[in-house]
Amino acid sequence: MEPFGNIGLDITANYTSPQNLIVFRIVDDPLQSPTSTNGKVAVPIKRQYLVDNALDSENPSFSGATLSVVFHYLDSDSELNGIPEDNLLMFRSRSNGPPYAPVYGTLNTLNNTVARPGLSSLTRFTLTLGDRANPLPVRLTAFDAKRMGADVLVTWQTASEENSKGYDVQVSTDGKVFRMLASVPSANPNTMKLNSYSYLDTERYKAGTRYYRLRQVDLDGKETFFAPVSVSFDGKVAETTLVAYPNPFNSFDKLHVALTSIAGGKGHLRITDMTGRIIRQESVELNSGLTDLPVNGLTELKAGIYIVNISLPAGEVKNLKIVKQ
Repeated sequence: MEPFGNIGLDITANYTSPQNLIVFRIVDDPLQSPTSTNGKVAVPIKRQYLVDNALDSENPSFSGATLSVVFHYLDSDSELNGIPEDNLLMFRSRSNGPPYAPVYGTLNTLNNTVARPGLSSLTRFTLTLGDRANPLPVRLTAFDAKRMGADVLVTWQTASEENSKGYDVQVSTDGKVFRMLASVPSANPNTMKLNSYSYLDTERYKAGTRYYRLRQVDLDGKETFFAPVSVSFDGKVAETTLVAYPNPFNSFDKLHVALTSIAGGKGHLRITDMTGRIIRQESVELNSGLTDLPVNGLTELKAGIYIVNISLPAGEVKNLKIVKQ
């Protein structure tokens, strides 16, 4: 691969794809991100990459596909932006903007690289390097919106919260002008524990594309907006819908499985690997409408693709692919 004077990005895939890989390099512009709650500004290096058409982990043709990424950097002060070299690690965004979550990687100060193998998805992600001692503000580690029949399930997770009042879920029909749907208070204004949040948009007469974004508000009134996610209402409404969030997930995430169905009652949840080996199973109580199930015991699960299987009271079975990074 071409190192471009050691400022390149190496991407190695274990699959063959007919589509082109497009990488945009952004230089001399430190990543703009919210300030941390202690008043310090996040410090990335002065270069980042936007990767397009690399891997769609939800496409069945890429089942089992992984990518290895090597981020090359320079020793110069203008590149490192004041970060001690030993503190470098890799961050990634699924939304081409905040929130940024660490994917860590192996630092090699001799070769000036940070390597991260085994990524199961890399579609339109921004890659950057951050500072272990003063990391990017990644209190919000996941934000997503998924269609659930005629409704939309908006979900987000936080790794920690400081002086946090709560979150406003906002919606737009054009991606420009937003209005508030609901306010969700923080589970704890100050916590270092992982928290999962969700809101079900049940407004009637949804059509076309709706855009959802999150407004996080501190106790002192400071606000942070997180990039919008689009949901399409073209097509037939499904009576039973199954989603998992966050998906992909890692050992630091709390996996949830959400189901909407007409009838409630006893159901059965099962998670298997791609060979059919049962990883976890349990009886569950399903609601009429939305059921949001936290799934425990997956922290030590190896990276890979797994299948969630839920049996409904009437005998219907729903399956969903999840990806552990």
